[in-house]
Amino acid sequence: MGSFMAFFFSASAIISFVTFLTYVLTGNVLVAQKVFTCVALFANIKMVMALKFPLAISLLNDCKVSLKRMEVCL
Repeated sequence: MGSFMAFFFSASAIISFVTFLTYVLTGNVLVAQKVFTCVALFANIKMVMALKFPLAISLLNDCKVSLKRMEVCL
């Protein structure tokens, strides 16, 4: 649970940094208008990316374990 909370609080900074770095490294010029728009969009999807995505990964791992157990029984 602690790792989920750490990811939640650092997700927006990490995602913004990687996105802007990729944008600049592909040869584009970073302007304030694009930064503001991206930061606003990242704020909207922060809840989904920071809370639901790690939970989905955890549940997928649980699903894999359950499928392996079912294969052993069958």
